[in-house]
Amino acid sequence: MICHYIVFARFPERGCVKNHFTTTLGDEQTLELYEAMLRDTLEIIQSRTSATNADVLLFVTPNDAVERFRVWLPAKRLDYPNIHVFPQTGQNLGDAMFHAFQTAQQRGCMPALIVRTDSPTIPDAVFTQAEQALEHQTQAVIGKTQDGDFYLMGLQKAEESLFFGADYDNDSVFERVLIAMQRQYSTVEVLPEWYDIRDTASLERLQGEARHDSSLRYFYTLQLLVSWSAQEAQSSRK
Repeated sequence: MICHYIVFARFPERGCVKNHFTTTLGDEQTLELYEAMLRDTLEIIQSRTSATNADVLLFVTPNDAVERFRVWLPAKRLDYPNIHVFPQTGQNLGDAMFHAFQTAQQRGCMPALIVRTDSPTIPDAVFTQAEQALEHQTQAVIGKTQDGDFYLMGLQKAEESLFFGADYDNDSVFERVLIAMQRQYSTVEVLPEWYDIRDTASLERLQGEARHDSSLRYFYTLQLLVSWSAQEAQSSRK
C-alpha cells in the first residue's frame, strides 16, 4: 500500500496570498514568503513520493490557477511527472477538501495525506509516522497545530461527515475533526503537535529556528529568511 499526497495551494500573486502578513511585511515580502513556503512544500512532498512512485495531487485556486500553475511549475523547476494539477471545487474549504479526497479515491490514490503550504518545517519523522500508519491499515491520521487547527490529515477512505463546510477559522477545528474521525473510524492516530506560519509570532519562531537549522529541509524559506537578515544588517550599518 502506497501513501499519496494532496496539496492545497493558491497561485502566488502579489496582494492575494497571506494577507494577514502584509501590514508587517508589505505585499512584496509577503509574496516572497508564500512562494518560498509553497516551493518547499512541493519539493519536500515530491522527494517523499519519488521513491514509491506515489502521486502528488495539487489542488489550486483561483479559477484560472490550473493553467497558470502549469506554467509556474516548470519555471520553478517543479514540473515533476508525479505532480498533477486540479482546480479546487466546492462552495467552501470543507467541500474542497472532501472533493480532493474523492478525486484521489477515484484515481486509485488512497490512502492519501492532505497538507497545505503553512507548515514547511514539519519534521521528516512526522511524515514517516503518518505514512507508516496509513500503510499499515490505520484508517485516519491527524496532526494538531498549536492554534487548534490541523496541519495534516490522512485517510484510507473519504467520508463527508469529517468536513464542516466553511467553519475552519477557529481554535476548535482539530477537536471537532478528531471527534468526527473517532466516530467514523475504528483506528485513528494523532500525530505530534506542530505549528503553522500564520502570524507574526509563528514567523518569528521560524526565523529563530532558521538561524540554527542546518538540515535545509525548507531550503527556499530558509534562504529567503537569511537574505532578509542580511538586508536588515546592511541597512543597520548605513
